[in-house]
This record gives sequence, C-alpha cells and structure tokens, in this order.
Amino acid sequence: MRKALRIVLWLVTGLAVVVLAGLVYLGVAYPRTDDPPDIEIRATPELLARGEYLFHSVAACAVCHSPHERGAFGARVDPARIGEGGEPFPLGSAGTLYAKNITPTALGEWTDGEIVRALRDGVSRDGSPLFPLMPYFNYRTLSERDLQAIVAYVRTLSRRPDDVPERELNFPMNLIIRMMPGPAGPYPAEPGSGAVERGRYLVSAASCGDCHSPMDDRGTPLPGRELSGGNEFPTGDGWVARTANITPDSVSGIGAWTRERFVGAFKARRSGGSPAAGARLSPMPWLAYSRMNEEDLGAIYDYLRTVPPVRNEVVRFVPQRPATGE
Repeated sequence: MRKALRIVLWLVTGLAVVVLAGLVYLGVAYPRTDDPPDIEIRATPELLARGEYLFHSVAACAVCHSPHERGAFGARVDPARIGEGGEPFPLGSAGTLYAKNITPTALGEWTDGEIVRALRDGVSRDGSPLFPLMPYFNYRTLSERDLQAIVAYVRTLSRRPDDVPERELNFPMNLIIRMMPGPAGPYPAEPGSGAVERGRYLVSAASCGDCHSPMDDRGTPLPGRELSGGNEFPTGDGWVARTANITPDSVSGIGAWTRERFVGAFKARRSGGSPAAGARLSPMPWLAYSRMNEEDLGAIYDYLRTVPPVRNEVVRFVPQRPATGE
C-alpha cells in the first residue's frame, strides 16, 4: 500500500514539474517576435491625409478605441474622445478585454517602430501579446506606406486621459494568446490599379471577413464559407444581429445587387441621419465605412463579385435567448 502511495506521489510530483516547466517555457519562449524596426516616420501632409482616411474609414480604428453610442447605423463615436479607449469587450468565460488608449497620452513614449510592430506582429511595447480582436493579422496585409500613414496620424490625436482597466483573461486563454503573435515578415506590395485587386486589399484592411465569415470554436473561418455571413452579435437591447451574406449568391447574398445599389447602401448612411422607424441596433460600423470614397466602395463590390457564391440565408435579427444560469 505504501509503495503504491509513493508511486502515486511521484507521478503527481512529476506531472506538476512538467506542467510548471511548460508554463515557464510559454512565459519565456512566447510570444515569438522580432525587435521593433528602427524607423522614424516623416509625417508629410500627404501621409497624414492618407492615415486619417485609413484610420477613420477603412480600418475604422476609432470605432473600437473610442467611447461610442450604438445605433441602427452602427457605432456613433464621440468626436471629442477619439482614441480614448475603455470600451469593454466581454469574452464570456475567457474574460474581458478593454480597448486601449491610443492617444499620445498612452503612446507618447512608444517609438514609431514599436507601434508598427504592435500593428503587424501583435505584441505590445514590452513584448506582451495583444489579443487578436485587434486585427493585426489583417494589418499585416497593409503596405508599408499605408501602415506608416496610420501611425503618423495616430500621433496627431488629441491627448485623452488614460484610465483604461487592465484586461482580464482567464486560464487557458491567458496562455493561448501568447502563441498567436509572431513576426509578420516582409511588407506586401502596394495594390495594383485594378479595381478587383484594390477591393481585395480593402476588404482585408477593413477586416470584413472577421465578421462576415462563419468561424469554428477556435475563431478559424470555415473552409468554403468565407464571407457568407451568419455570425452572431448581441446588440444589447434584447436582440442578436447576424452578419449578412456578402458573397455573390443570387438568392441569399448580393448576387442581385448592382454596383450602384452597393455603394448607395453606404452613401445613404454617410449623413448619419435618422434610420427607418423600428430599425434595430447594428454592429456593422456603417458610419465609419460610409466615409470611404465611392471609388474604394466600388472596388470592394467588384472584388466581392469574384468570390465563390455561397448559399446561406441569414435571418438578420433574432430575439436573444435569456440566460439559463447553467
């Protein structure tokens, strides 16, 4: 009996040592990333104008990183508090994230290279991993000029108080995210002059697939169903919004839409006027994307017409199920 107990004790001790060694290894070896690039961005008027456009219209950075009100046209950002951060993003049992302050109050001591590394590699200034809700995987597809334009523009934001709570990530998510970042590699080339190529570039920069592509329980797009919609987002008013199918399927997607109708859907929201009576709150950042110019919106449409059509009829709003307490 004593021998059996000793064996069990040794096994438990050995297992504890292995687990502890694994945790130490994860803490030391990950995230794997390169040193930040040694660069100093020259903020020309042209670069700042491009950065402002990308920040507000394409990447829609202000939507997550600024206090806002929800509406039928998506988030209405408080213009006096752009970049202040603090918006909570509940992750269920995994914890809660809070959007970071990205004004010079928080980033003033960061080098340009450290900000670039955060946007491309997914690590903070101290090397800690960023949660991929900040879509650094998509920002890796930005050209060097466009990424530097965003960094240059962020430097011009008005200072805002930095009192954002620290994120709360529970086990095992606090370990999983350490293995996600990594060196982004070389910059991609600038998109060509063709509308389809530019549209593909903009769809990636705007993170359209993150919301409009069905995912598995690990957040990986389901093969063959890219951009077919159906992801659920609680609206906060008792309903759940489901993202639209934006493949060119003629029944359930945008196959019957003309270019003018697609562009017009965004232009109609550009003024931020009153939505239709009874319109539900929308997670789609219409107000941000509506600021894109017509040429870019048209290029997105042209690209979406080239993706494989997927039949997926989406009921856009359903009542939120009450919590069961289980």
